Amino acid sequence: MKDLIWFWKASKVYTKYNYMKLFFKWWRPLRKFMKLSKDDRIQFKKNSMKFL
Repeated sequence: MKDLIWFWKASKVYTKYNYMKLFFKWWRPLRKFMKLSKDDRIQFKKNSMKFL
């Protein structure tokens, strides 16, 4: 039972870490995106739709 609790805590920390990594991976592009002008944003959206 003790091992199970430890595993649960470890997995929680691990997922948190992964979320942080994902967040920072997307943070810079997002900030760039926010700085763009409206026309650029529309263009950016069109381009990103192609990839999805």
